[in-house]
Amino acid sequence: MIKEKATLDSICENFIDMVMDLYDIPGIAVGVYCNGVSFTGAKGYSNYETKQPLQQDTVFHCTSVSKLFTAMGIMKLAEQGKLTLSDRLCDIVPWVSIVDKRWENITIGSMLTHTSGLTDINDYRWGEHRTDENALREYALSDEVAGRKLLWEPGDGFRYSSMSYDLLGLVITEVSGIAFEEFMKREIFDPLGMSDTTFFSEADLTDIAMPHSKGRDRVIRLETTYPYTRQHTPSSTLKSTAADLLKWAGSLLQPAGFSDMWIPRIEVPDTGEQMGLGWFIRKQYVSTETHEAGENEKSIYTLVGHEGSDNGFRTSFWMSPELGIATVLLCNLTDAPLKKLNKKLFEKLVK
Repeated sequence: MIKEKATLDSICENFIDMVMDLYDIPGIAVGVYCNGVSFTGAKGYSNYETKQPLQQDTVFHCTSVSKLFTAMGIMKLAEQGKLTLSDRLCDIVPWVSIVDKRWENITIGSMLTHTSGLTDINDYRWGEHRTDENALREYALSDEVAGRKLLWEPGDGFRYSSMSYDLLGLVITEVSGIAFEEFMKREIFDPLGMSDTTFFSEADLTDIAMPHSKGRDRVIRLETTYPYTRQHTPSSTLKSTAADLLKWAGSLLQPAGFSDMWIPRIEVPDTGEQMGLGWFIRKQYVSTETHEAGENEKSIYTLVGHEGSDNGFRTSFWMSPELGIATVLLCNLTDAPLKKLNKKLFEKLVK
């Protein structure tokens, strides 16, 4: 296991160089926490057209990694005795109504595990770019939610659902009595010194990575719309840096971390992964050479984390609680292969 920062720095810097040499991306930021030793680095451009360099403290749109923080917000309210995972959504927000009456059996726990029966969001309407405080509440009252037909009785199956997490953000607002974004700031970001992290609009930030995509011609271009609207803040609009995300990871990897969130609750179809309370759980196999020539040993590690993809961005955040390792990859290109790259990075760290 890596114990010296110089060793960690060398592994991570070589990894970043490899990524930029072999993959056609605008830029990447990397953060690694390894038993109290950490690394952050970045390479490439925050804006490919203007060639503005990417910095270590450049802020990225973090896509669905937002859901991990929303899940943590719910767990903090549960820890404070203000709700339980068996509480029903309809009891907390009785002014919301869904035409499918089975919604009355949706619990907080089923929403955390994507087993509520609610489907995913088809169109995030990033172009609306709403910043008003009523946006999330109005979304919960919209036809998209109210007219929703559940896929099954809550708890009977798995379907990834950003809609569930947006409604969980509404639960946090209702139970705490303050706006979702402010709750996350007070309860998580400020105590950990995550000064470059926010759920509010990117307009409040100075150094922020811009979104990019590739067409069929493989040319990298700026996206025309930045992915933000307050209707989908809890599921999708966290903005942070690799360094700030490592601060959070370091707190989670302490003995008092929220380990109950990493207990498998249901199988995720067709992936080999499982679902905890907001966290995906997977196994990674790492082969290492033995002293006997031609022989390999294969070790199996359990990782917990989340992937994310939005217009112009990809995010990959994984931790190994047993090893005390966290890896963060942030990229400002749609569909960059970050999950594969994060697996490669983890393998380099444990070999």
